[in-house]
Amino acid sequence: MFLLRKLSAKSLGLFLIIIFFAGLLTTIYVSSEHIFYWWDFAFYKEIAVNTSKMFVQNPFQALKTVYFSTWLDYNYYFALPLIPFMELFKYSRLGYIISLVFVYHIPMLIVAGSIARKILPASPYAGWVVLFTGVFIPELWVSIFRGYPDTGAVLLVAIAITIYLQDMELKKWQFQLPMIGVLSGLAIIFRRHFAYNVASLLFSIGVVLFLFNLQNSQKNWRKFLSGCLNILIRMQIILAFLVLSVVLLAPGLFLNIIYVNYLNLYSSYSLDTFQIFIYFLKAYGVLWFLAFFGFASGIPKIQKIFQPESEKTDQRSLFFILLFGMTSAIVWITVPRQTGAQYVLHVALPIILGISMLVTWLITKSKTNIKWLTICGISLVFGYNLWAGLAPAHLVPISTTLNFPPLYRTDYDEVARLVTYLRKINSGKGNIYVVDSSNFLMNSEILHNAEVSLYGESAFLEILYTPQVDSRDFYPLKPLLEADYVVVSTPFQYHLSEAKQKVVKFIFDVFTQQWKISKDFKKLPEEFHLYDGAVLSVYKRQAPTSLETTLLTFDQMRKYIGLLPGGQSNWMLITPSAEVTPLHDINGKKHSVAMANVPSLSFLYAGADPAQYRINGKVQFSGENCAPVNISMKVFSLSEPISVLYNKQIIAGSGEFILSIEKADNTALVLSFDQGTNLSTPLCEPILEWEISE
Repeated sequence: MFLLRKLSAKSLGLFLIIIFFAGLLTTIYVSSEHIFYWWDFAFYKEIAVNTSKMFVQNPFQALKTVYFSTWLDYNYYFALPLIPFMELFKYSRLGYIISLVFVYHIPMLIVAGSIARKILPASPYAGWVVLFTGVFIPELWVSIFRGYPDTGAVLLVAIAITIYLQDMELKKWQFQLPMIGVLSGLAIIFRRHFAYNVASLLFSIGVVLFLFNLQNSQKNWRKFLSGCLNILIRMQIILAFLVLSVVLLAPGLFLNIIYVNYLNLYSSYSLDTFQIFIYFLKAYGVLWFLAFFGFASGIPKIQKIFQPESEKTDQRSLFFILLFGMTSAIVWITVPRQTGAQYVLHVALPIILGISMLVTWLITKSKTNIKWLTICGISLVFGYNLWAGLAPAHLVPISTTLNFPPLYRTDYDEVARLVTYLRKINSGKGNIYVVDSSNFLMNSEILHNAEVSLYGESAFLEILYTPQVDSRDFYPLKPLLEADYVVVSTPFQYHLSEAKQKVVKFIFDVFTQQWKISKDFKKLPEEFHLYDGAVLSVYKRQAPTSLETTLLTFDQMRKYIGLLPGGQSNWMLITPSAEVTPLHDINGKKHSVAMANVPSLSFLYAGADPAQYRINGKVQFSGENCAPVNISMKVFSLSEPISVLYNKQIIAGSGEFILSIEKADNTALVLSFDQGTNLSTPLCEPILEWEISE
């Protein structure tokens, strides 16, 4: 790394200035926020806090938890390097953000500086230019200030690029190939969506190797084919180490990648290609043009215009970075097509390096007597762009980039009043369903984190986990049946669009249009006036929901939402008071449940329409001579009035069972398990497994 080559007193002073600026900017920004965080903005910090506390208490258990977290949607690996900072800053929000800056952001800029030194070998200060340029790019700060650790994945990709640029023909394959593969795998583990960035990296390496082979073969086809075979072997070795690192360190992620179609799961977040192109264009704004001119300064045909003769550029490294940047942009714009501050980091390295090349050229080209004037002018341009990206919008006269000001709620006190009111009427004895799914105004995470922020460890509100997005989540019927209170705002609050959030809009319409199931609730007189004219109301359950109303609502819900939500499993628990957690396989087809202290359970079939109503299952007991389980399978007509068309029952002891029944149109299938009036002893608590035949 360029910092380690010669760290003089002057260099140390410059580095300390950068560190001071980064810390000061972070402190000012985070301290300016007045908000209850939600979703990813809060969750990554919670992971870091919990991992740090666990590590201090029991390091082995913490490492074990981190390892098994790869089965979850968010793994905990990113939190391990942050532990010293989290302990030092006592788990504060500011401490978490500062830890991201000093553990991931600054090291990423240092590694990018090493890449710049490779591209501009004749420039002794190219690495410092990257450092100073990088801390003035607002897009690199935004994802960190929002709590995303994604810069760590950029750091891993940057290290992989640095290793590759040491020998672009990969002749040092014993070292380069395993390291590139492992670092690529770690980047994917760190943040799953960087699989696209890694794919762009490997594609770019393959293209450059192919061009080297084409040049070296000198029209000798036998030599060319032999070279292609060597390229294929090298790329396979890289892929082998990539897969091996993921399998060993994140087996859950590996299986999810194989079995889960993430493009379908997150399709609700996808926009059309042109919208994503415009978003990326606005995200970096004027910096795109600066990066373009920076790369142009290294193109041989116009090198005399942009570069002095004494300044030499590694054309091969430059071409690779440019190819990697273009590929990364094209892949993200055409495949995932999602917006977000964390996603623009896919092109961060090429942007930083392009701009730094331009700055290096301007400083080199300037005469000695105006060099400092040039540096001051560059600093003013970057300083204003940083201001335009991070300052409140009303303080930015001319927009040069997307604006991400500190998060601030003008209705902070009203949300606090809502929390106090819910605590008063609830007393910890009821589940709360928050219908709203706004990205700022109200959602279940905002309400939860508001209570935690205000009451700390004495927080007790039971806020249900509810669906937000059609392609990723599940039907909202089960949490609605469990709800004792429902919180809903008017007008409808969403963060994508009504068409992509029907699982939210359905419940909103249930209460605003007073559908049948809403009669089980009573609207309370208290109202809360939130930001932008939204009015929030609270409904309290006054009667349990009958099976007839449940089935009628299920039928209305399926017709309303249309396509099966992406996270919906085949069976839905409709016994609201049951304190059990049904499990299902990764495809949502095979289910299992342990009937601990529960006399009966009922499940409603919510999957795709099967060819037949045939269930294969198994009953297991830990002990012997246990009482059998009554299993019933009922088909209900969904035409009002709701009625039973077919009913089949069996008494099943330990072992396998099969149930089949006639199938009809416009019906619902309910599967029930009953232990009778006497609950089983622990050794005789039945464990049930079942799936419907396709």
